[in-house]
Parts: sequence; structure tokens; C-alpha cells
Amino acid sequence: MRRRWMLILIVGLIEAALIYSLGFVWLSASGGELRDDLVALLYEPEAHLFVGIWTTCIIGAQAALLLPVRRPFAISEAGTSLKASLIAAALAIALLTCAGIWALIELMQLWEDFVGLPGAAWILLGMIGFAWLLTTPLLFIFCRNAPRDSLIARISTRLFLGTMIETAAIIPLDVMVRKRTDCYCGSGTFLALTATGTVGLFAMGPAIFAPLIARRRKRWWQSRCENCGYDMTGNAQADRCPECGAGWRAAHSAAK
Repeated sequence: MRRRWMLILIVGLIEAALIYSLGFVWLSASGGELRDDLVALLYEPEAHLFVGIWTTCIIGAQAALLLPVRRPFAISEAGTSLKASLIAAALAIALLTCAGIWALIELMQLWEDFVGLPGAAWILLGMIGFAWLLTTPLLFIFCRNAPRDSLIARISTRLFLGTMIETAAIIPLDVMVRKRTDCYCGSGTFLALTATGTVGLFAMGPAIFAPLIARRRKRWWQSRCENCGYDMTGNAQADRCPECGAGWRAAHSAAK
């Protein structure tokens, strides 16, 4: 148990360092001269604070997403951790939705008018919050009857693929914006790519590991009661679990 947690900690620290470094690269890329801007940013405490908060949010959201797959759990144990996972996934979907809207506003050349509105920063945050509130119940409904063993793997892989598709669609527009503006860091495409990049980093780790964990959990549940986790190896032909009384044979046959 201790070795497993040490491995998780080491992997988490390596990922945090990688995301932290990418944050500085991304900030410097928004200015123009990548190398000079990167060196200058390394001496700015505000940049370290911003990238540190960004990195912490991504790692925290990943932890929430992967919370249900930390170990095989019975149906009665799935509630809280699964809800936290779906809420984190809903936030990622909300960011992708807002990124698409911001890119469309830039495409229609209305971005400067949009950010010129009073309280534009709050409007942007409000868009994310509204999309999050709208997406969360829809995701709960969509995943209500989904297989628990593969749910997180499906969500993370679809998020990652969606991020790649949306990023590829925004990049050509971003190239056009870079050519016509001197203040690229405030453009709609920059914010859109920042949002898609954030979601991509958030979903990349779970998209790699969650399917592997899901297959391991599926094998684990083949000989156990899905309701309480009781080992049914010696009672494979029983109609019901002797521990909780659930209809184990019917659930086991349906799983096959």
C-alpha cells in the first residue's frame, strides 16, 4: 500500500513539474520572442504565482476525475467520488464549449468590441460558470446508467479527443489573428487555445491510465458481487450474494 502511494506521489510530482514548465513556455509564446520572454518570465513572481495556480487546478481536477478508480468499489460506495469526477469532467466540457464560442467571436471580428464591454473579464468567467452549471446536470443524466468500470475511461478519452479536434480547428484561425494584431495575448484565439490546452493536459493523464485501470477492475469484478464486493469464487452458481442478498447471478450473466 505504501509503495503504491509513493508511486502515485512520484508520478504526480513529475506531471506537476511538466505542466508547470509548459505553463511558462505557453506564456512566453504569447509574446513573440520565445527564448527572451521565457527568461524574463522566470524572474517574475507574478508569473510563478499564475502558473502555480494553473498547475494546481489541473492536478486537482485530475485527482477528482480519477477518484472513483483509485480502487474497485461497490455500488453502495460509488456515489460521492463519482459525482466529484463528473463535476470535474463537466468543467472541462464547459471550458471547451467557451473556447469554441470565443474562437467564433474572433472569427466574426467582434472580439475587440466584446472585450471592450464593461466588466468583460467577469463576463468571460460568467460564461464558464454558466456553461459549467448547464453541463453538470446533463452529464449526470447521460452517465446515469453507464457501466461504472469503463465510465471514467470513456469520459477522459473523449475529452482528450475532443480537445485535439477543437485545437486543430482553432489553429488556422489563430495563425490569421497573429498576422493582423500586435496584442495577440488578448485575442479570442489565444484564450481559446489556452482553454483547450488546459483541458488537454487535464485529460491526457486519465486518458492514458484510466482504460488500463478499467480493464483491471473489470477482471476484479468478474468473481465478486457488484453490490458489496463479496468474493463469490466459491458461490459462482448461487442466485444471490450470501453477504448482501443481491441477485449476483443475473448481474454476472449480464456483465458477460
